[in-house]
Amino acid sequence: MSITTKKGSVYWLDDTPGSQGASVDNGKLNHPVLVLGAVNAGIVQVLLITSFNNQSLSTRFPKPGDTRRRKRYLPLRGGPGADAPHPDNGLLLSIITTGQPAMLSRQSFVNLEPFTVEVCHLSYLHRSSTCILPSDMLDLVIEKLREFKPNFTAYQERSLPPSRPRTQQQSARPHPRPVPQPQPRPVPQIQPPPTTRPATIPPARPATIPPARPATIPPTRPAAIPAAIPAVRLPPPPHTQQRPLPVPPQPREPSSYYSATTARQSPWGPDLERNAQPPQPSSYYTWNRQEDDHDDDPSSDCSLWLDISKYMAIAATVFLSVRYFFR
Repeated sequence: MSITTKKGSVYWLDDTPGSQGASVDNGKLNHPVLVLGAVNAGIVQVLLITSFNNQSLSTRFPKPGDTRRRKRYLPLRGGPGADAPHPDNGLLLSIITTGQPAMLSRQSFVNLEPFTVEVCHLSYLHRSSTCILPSDMLDLVIEKLREFKPNFTAYQERSLPPSRPRTQQQSARPHPRPVPQPQPRPVPQIQPPPTTRPATIPPARPATIPPARPATIPPTRPAAIPAAIPAVRLPPPPHTQQRPLPVPPQPREPSSYYSATTARQSPWGPDLERNAQPPQPSSYYTWNRQEDDHDDDPSSDCSLWLDISKYMAIAATVFLSVRYFFR
């Protein structure tokens, strides 16, 4: 529930799930707070009010070196027995109350460490009671606060500018408002197009053509012309003796008085008469047998060697030709 806060008033900071999730220390929840200024975007500046479990400042900070820590707290005037002044500077803040606030039944102190809280987390004091600091007491609190935080400034309420009072004559007959006359529309002036600077085209750089490299033609190897094969002179054919052609034997007429008879077969040749001599072998067989048996003619040996030389020359010629073409 949102309330309307007032500068210098005391409110209760509730301990709710919403306030626990806010950026407020859990030790400050469920305590009364003093509002220092106006509301700014739903947020107010406050000071915590604590009682130290009904202890005095001298009991809470008994050491001599705790003077600065004691200066951070200002006591509030409460009920009977709760009106002890500050042990160092003797200050005691008076407060205006309505009803019977429970916080005044003990000695309470204002902590001079400001923090901000949303207004929705604040509520009124119990029993419909109120606690308000006078303006001079609130100014004293802010003065002591600036000893620790010199740049502190309380939120101020937005004030409207003062309105000018209207006279009776002005309220009775207001001045007519002047009717604005239409202004002639200015004719736009056509500006000449800006002169463009002609683009400077750099001269084309001649292409560098590398000199043509002459093609290297390997020297041709002259074809080897084979040497002319010397003509082989063939020896004249040897003179051979004309061999007489064999003369076949002529059939003989039968000499008997039997004219139509046939002579019996003889192993020596054609039919012969009885008691007749066999014919002699021809000169052809006789000559061959004599030549084979008696090889005494030197011309035959010479012709044999000539034939062998001729065939060897032909073989050498063929060999050289094949080697030349297939190398």
